[in-house]
Parts: sequence; structure tokens; C-alpha cells
Amino acid sequence: MVVVGHGSQVPAATVAFQKQVALLAAMQGGIIEHGFLEFETPQIAEAIDHAIARGAETVVVVPAMLTDAHHVKIDIPNIIRFAQDKHPLIPICYAKHIALHGKILELCKKRIEQALSEENLNLNKTLLMVVGRGSSDASGNQDVVKLAHLLGESFHFGETRYSYTSVAKPLFKDVLESCGHQAILVLPYLLFRGVLVTKLEERVQQFQAAHHDTVVKLAEPLGPDLLVAEALLDRYKEAVVQPAGVVTLELEEY
Repeated sequence: MVVVGHGSQVPAATVAFQKQVALLAAMQGGIIEHGFLEFETPQIAEAIDHAIARGAETVVVVPAMLTDAHHVKIDIPNIIRFAQDKHPLIPICYAKHIALHGKILELCKKRIEQALSEENLNLNKTLLMVVGRGSSDASGNQDVVKLAHLLGESFHFGETRYSYTSVAKPLFKDVLESCGHQAILVLPYLLFRGVLVTKLEERVQQFQAAHHDTVVKLAEPLGPDLLVAEALLDRYKEAVVQPAGVVTLELEEY
């Protein structure tokens, strides 16, 4: 198995990803490598080479990514095709991205409950805001909308809204400024504490400084966590039963 991360300019995010891979390795065992799209090494092609050098007879590439935007649809499959040409006798399969796996929904609820335990909030007067990365690919944004809807059904917040850090609308900063609630709980639909989480923290601090009467609580990102590892392992198992070669699975329905 080769677990793929985006890569980050924030060292803490890289460490968090490596911890996530270690949690997965503790569950699955066998030959597990990891690679990055950018910023960090090893790159994905190198990780595939390493797995094969260690004796892998089939390689399953598992993207540790929440949405199916350009990286998942274009960049990673292209890398896999080049790797398959380099290793024609070793089947290389492509697993589905994490998406709104049931374990991820469970984890989002866990992060909300953790945040609520740290603040004495009146839920009826609190806005839950789910924040995703944002993409120019509309399909890459839909899970954020679905997640906000599902969490709104599970909790009794005064209101539940969604937004994005960049590119897609509505933007987090715009939704934040338009809020009129006594309290706001922000759930980052992001895996690790990288650049985007840092920017969310800065934006929340700026807003809080200008709005002393509003409490804003930023929940923790999703990983590293055992539930993420379980979701990744499920994606791996799904790909194993598919025919050899580059595999693109259909999106789940919710």
C-alpha cells in the first residue's frame, strides 16, 4: 500500500501525516509506504518504487484526501500511469479518496463534542460552521455541503452553515463577518494542522478581537486519528477487490 498525502510547508502537518500512516500500518501491517504530491519527499513515484523494491506484488495507491478535486482526478492517476509503465508486471491500483466515509462523519461528530466540552455554549444560540478547503471543481466542494447538512440533523445548533477557505464560495471570512449569533463553532473539514488551519486560526483571532460579544471556538482538524486510519483501510480493501490497473471508483451516495 502507498498512502498519498498532499504535502505541506508546515512541518507539523507532515509529522501529523506520518503519524496517521503509522496508525494505519499498526492496523494493517504488510508493506506500507507513503508519498507526497509536493513540498515533501518521498514523492509518490518514489514511494511506489520503494514498495515494489520491498517485494510488493500488487500496489494499491490510497489518497489520504477528503475531496476528489484536481489532485485526485488528474495528478495522482497520471503519476500512477507513469509508474505502471515503469513496472508493467506489477499491478498498480488506485483506491478512492476518503470522502464522506462513515468513519469521517463519526470523527466530525467527535471533534464537535470535544469542542463543546471545552466551552459552555447555548446550542440554540450557536452557529455551527463547517469549513472545507474549496476547489474550482464543483464536485470537490459537494461533500462540505453534505457534511453540514448531516451534522445539522445530528445536533441542535441554532443554525448550521458551510464555507470554504479559498476559491469556492461562500468564503469563510465572508460568512464569519455576516454571522449574528452569540457563539460560533467552526469545524475545519481538513485532515491536518497545515497552512489552511493556521489561516483559520488567524481569521478567528481577528474576528474575536473585533467582536468581543461573540464567542468563536475552532475545533481541531480531523487527523491524525484511528477513525481516519479505519477509513483509509476500508478504501484500501475496496480497491483490492477491483481488477488490476488504475481504478476510479464512483462517489458514494448520501
